[in-house]
Amino acid sequence: MNDLKRRDFLKTAGLGSAAALGAGIFPADIQAEVDAMDPLIINKIETVTFKKGHWSWVRLHTNQGVMGLGETYPLTNAQNGAVKDLARVVIGKDARNIERIWRDLYGRASYNVTGGAEMRAISAINIAQYDLLGKALGVP
Repeated sequence: MNDLKRRDFLKTAGLGSAAALGAGIFPADIQAEVDAMDPLIINKIETVTFKKGHWSWVRLHTNQGVMGLGETYPLTNAQNGAVKDLARVVIGKDARNIERIWRDLYGRASYNVTGGAEMRAISAINIAQYDLLGKALGVP
């Protein structure tokens, strides 16, 4: 049997917890660029629906004038209502905190029903955050 000491286990578990909390999402060089950026505070969120109400996009607008775009797959317009309900979770937050905002959104939605419209809305917001970050860094 492995002779693992309690202290070593806790160190390893702590690193695993840090990864679960979003630490290490990006390679170190990119993370350094993200950390050096000015905050991208989300000041507006909107949905755009087209193709007879099936396709929906989420637009996140920031204090720096950068806009990120996220998409949901076609189904119903319910995700637009979910985005409106979840807007209070993201307005005023730094869009660079992708994992933190995802956890906050999921935590808010999980008190209700998690799935369907809520998950489509969370997914579109999450995609828009990555789009925002890419645009702010000047990368695809």
